[in-house]
Amino acid sequence: MVVLGQLLRDTQRLAPLLPSDVTARLAERGLSPGGFARAAAIEFDRLADDAAWSTLISRLQGSVDPALACLEYMVRWKLAFEERTSHGHPVE
Repeated sequence: MVVLGQLLRDTQRLAPLLPSDVTARLAERGLSPGGFARAAAIEFDRLADDAAWSTLISRLQGSVDPALACLEYMVRWKLAFEERTSHGHPVE
């Protein structure tokens, strides 16, 4: 089983593993999946509220690939977080 740290280190392997809608959104912004994923993990750890952590834990339970499920959720969380903060919405 792959762990999250292995996914974050192996950026060449990471891009094809993320859902196509996520990689498309990153490509539109000129961002590399590997760099964005590492930033997402760091920022999630620093900025995610209790509700986001609870959702993450719920998604990991019973997941076939917990590391990938974790990373996908963190990347989607970061995309949504950036959209909220770039539009002047307060972070809750």
